[in-house]
Amino acid sequence: MKQECPSSYIGMPIPLLSLLRFCNGKSTLKSALVSADVCSSLVQKEIENLLGSKLFPHYGLRESCLGGAITCKAHKGMHVRENHIIPEIIGKNGRPVENGEYGELVITTIGMELMPLIRYKTGDRACILSKPCPCGSVCVRIEVEGRMDDKLRMSDIDDVLFDIKELIDVKAKFIGNTLEVSAYVLKDNETQKKIQKRISLLCPNNKINIKVCDNNCKSLYLGKRIIE
Repeated sequence: MKQECPSSYIGMPIPLLSLLRFCNGKSTLKSALVSADVCSSLVQKEIENLLGSKLFPHYGLRESCLGGAITCKAHKGMHVRENHIIPEIIGKNGRPVENGEYGELVITTIGMELMPLIRYKTGDRACILSKPCPCGSVCVRIEVEGRMDDKLRMSDIDDVLFDIKELIDVKAKFIGNTLEVSAYVLKDNETQKKIQKRISLLCPNNKINIKVCDNNCKSLYLGKRIIE
């Protein structure tokens, strides 16, 4: 950070939050576009407070290549890249729902000759916003809530933990029926008890391991964050 003095960040949200907290908010970053992982509203708020500017979440999936959606300056949903994909929202019966109603996001790709997708089910719960965007763009906007199933996900853990200011990074995996959580923290000042109490709301059977973060700590995830 000191050597390169970057002003912008493009990448996953949790590594960005970890970096900003480890630097105690004293970084050269001024703006960020986050993608490749879920960015919960809590994580977004924490990043924006440390960054001192608004975050621009991006939606996409590997199967659609460049196709996706991105937040505009109005921060009222994400505009779909309609030259790459056609979005639809379907209900449980597989039929399209009205704009403004939530359902499963399905996409049809445009111009993908090697692997075209036709009404491909993403597994994401979303809606197409019906009102015009304040930014003036006429591109379709979507709002993505999360996944369609009710499995416990890292975003659920993020939502209950990352307002703990001492928390830097967290990893979770199931061993039998026990949820084992490993966490990097800035200091162990009742932090383990805080984490234990909140994780117990999601899974009563749990085990918490914490480590005070230093310059030699490496990210707990090398790729997309999932509960193993």
